[in-house]
Amino acid sequence: GKPLGPPLVVMLPLLRFFMVAGEPAISEMTFSWYGFRFKGPENERAFQDREQRSARTVAIGFTTIFMLGSLVAACGNLYHAHYWTYYAPYITQSAVAALMLCLILMCHKRIIRPALAVFVVLNCGLALWGVHHFTKISYDELFTDPVRSQQMRGSEEYILQMAASSNLNAATGILFFNFSVFGYTGFGKQEAIATVLGSVLITVYILTDSLITPAVAYSKGATLIIFGTFVPPLCSTVTSLLRREYFFAQLMSEKGLHASNKADSILNHTLKNTMADAAGEIELFIEAQPNPTSQEYAPLKQSMAALHRGMRWCQHRQVYLNLAYGNYQVTKRAICLMQFMSELTSGRKLQTTFSPLRLFQTCAFTVDPILLGLILDNTIANAYKHGHSVNPDVECFIMPGSGSNVIVQ
Repeated sequence: GKPLGPPLVVMLPLLRFFMVAGEPAISEMTFSWYGFRFKGPENERAFQDREQRSARTVAIGFTTIFMLGSLVAACGNLYHAHYWTYYAPYITQSAVAALMLCLILMCHKRIIRPALAVFVVLNCGLALWGVHHFTKISYDELFTDPVRSQQMRGSEEYILQMAASSNLNAATGILFFNFSVFGYTGFGKQEAIATVLGSVLITVYILTDSLITPAVAYSKGATLIIFGTFVPPLCSTVTSLLRREYFFAQLMSEKGLHASNKADSILNHTLKNTMADAAGEIELFIEAQPNPTSQEYAPLKQSMAALHRGMRWCQHRQVYLNLAYGNYQVTKRAICLMQFMSELTSGRKLQTTFSPLRLFQTCAFTVDPILLGLILDNTIANAYKHGHSVNPDVECFIMPGSGSNVIVQ
């Protein structure tokens, strides 16, 4: 009918859009009467564990809002102080919310979502009781007073209809917020059961309450059922689908990163072994020659030294990963800069000048050798890369700076 049309016209294409947009994730899910689920039990278990961690925060905020909201609403109607029963729905709502808040704070995380579903159903019943309670008070105020009763003669049904409509509108807003909490905690079996029970309670109340006229039951009752119970779970299903798609994307990213790191580790190990084999073959070849110290073998010796330098860098793979993740911890130790630079420049035609020489022969400097080596190695490589194409003629000057600093130029 009319009331059901607009929500479906808006929500179903929206749901279809998100299903198409998240097609890789949708292919890994199944859909049932209580929402989407991952086909793989491991994925579903991991997703539910994450949902349960966030459900406690949502439940605490939700129950606190209801508890404080009831108290504020009661304080806003103090002019009804001579009706002590007027505040019964507010007091009951605050008490139920306070008890539920205590339960949520103390219970295990697996109990939170079922407890919240029970609380939502209780809120639904309390909201309907509030509609009946305040409609009856309005009726009594108007028609128990002889003067007012005489003034309102002939318009009793209209006034009763307006009072019931106003209270049902307020209940619609409360129930919409009430059932919308499932969009933040996830939509599962307990949430689906709570939605069905809420719809049954509303239907039974509208059909049985003598204060609800047929006109109000048709116009406001249908709106209350649709926007109070059906639309929020539909929105919750879409929200849950989005969270599942995001979780699936994160999961695939983590798996891809893990696989990439594993493949990189294998490649790093293979490359290091290959360079070791190549350096060993060169060394055996040079030693087998009649005059292994001859200058004609200098290029081969430089190549062998470059291979050994590459093997050392392969051993620092974890350092590069930590640098990329931004969690590298600097580890300083005392080193001899002359020996350090000799190992760093081995296999390269690079002239290194220490000034004054005596200082660097006798003093040790506290640095992070891995981080310093990475910086200087890239600096030297860039100097060769962007220098003269035939004869780069790269030189390195190391001298004392201000205080305990050292300048490398």
